[in-house]
Amino acid sequence: MNNRISLSSVSLSLVLTFIACGGSGDDEASEPEQCFLTSVYFCPQSVWGDPFGIALVFAWYGGQCTREVGCSSDLPQTDPSQGIIREEFIAANWTISSAQEEEPNNDFDNALPLVLNTETVFRVVGTLNDVSDPVDMVAAGFLSTNLHATYICRGVSDCLLPFNQGDQFHIEFYDQNRNLIQSSYMNLTNNGHEITFTPQPGLYYFIAIVADNSGGLDLEYELVITD
Repeated sequence: MNNRISLSSVSLSLVLTFIACGGSGDDEASEPEQCFLTSVYFCPQSVWGDPFGIALVFAWYGGQCTREVGCSSDLPQTDPSQGIIREEFIAANWTISSAQEEEPNNDFDNALPLVLNTETVFRVVGTLNDVSDPVDMVAAGFLSTNLHATYICRGVSDCLLPFNQGDQFHIEFYDQNRNLIQSSYMNLTNNGHEITFTPQPGLYYFIAIVADNSGGLDLEYELVITD
């Protein structure tokens, strides 16, 4: 993947501060003014173990890197209701549009991480084997709450309707707490193996492509996720 994030290259550039000051009138005389400061130094230690940087995106975008502090006249001010980090920044630094699967990616903890930009299509190509490699997983964050879809193509580079309608693979869709929400197993739409969903802001999801009947052989697939 050409667009993986190097956290070392991000470290200093992300030390951006976004401040929203409140309090006026008589309140200023009795209580110190408070502001909100966002910095990578406040992010949870756990996010730094992700080599792709997606955990840092979720933490930053979800407010986990923000603290209430005393206001300072030399700090810039901004409206926190506009978001801690803008979609344009994420789109420029943390989004990818396609990937070749890389092992291990067979469970939730090793899922391929991505952030899907608004009005884009993400494709992942890989192989599955119902004996030796039965599952590949993706962890996905989304920048919009539009209706999304994920489906298995009829074949690699053959993603026109109808989608895959065979019994070799199926798709499973999980919330960030690893609860199964939908499955295309024995539940094909008119288009084939397809799941539609509307993501909630600030949450991420897991998408699994599962081998059901490969005959013990490595079968190639193309999974598509669309906004």
